[in-house]
Amino acid sequence: MFNPGPDNSELVSDEPCSTGLGGVVCYVDGSWSQDGLAGVGLCLVQDRKVIAWVSKKVVSDTPSQSEAVAILEGYKLLSLKAGQMDTVFSDSKGLVHALAS
Repeated sequence: MFNPGPDNSELVSDEPCSTGLGGVVCYVDGSWSQDGLAGVGLCLVQDRKVIAWVSKKVVSDTPSQSEAVAILEGYKLLSLKAGQMDTVFSDSKGLVHALAS
């Protein structure tokens, strides 16, 4: 179900599976810990199917920065895989709106 990237630092899906609500949406989340570890997870859903997902390490100094990186990666994934900018869901609505404009 996944292809590990260099040094297992990034995972990228290689086959779709059923889920979602329809349309084109990207669900994102960023994680961060005080010991300097940070990562993002992204799931792109179109017509009730996961068409792409990514999980990777990122560089971040704060939890908000990790979430912002996740949102930006979500917009990149939408542009790359769906050919359009559409909806990104995050647990930080303010950051989504700020980065979308």
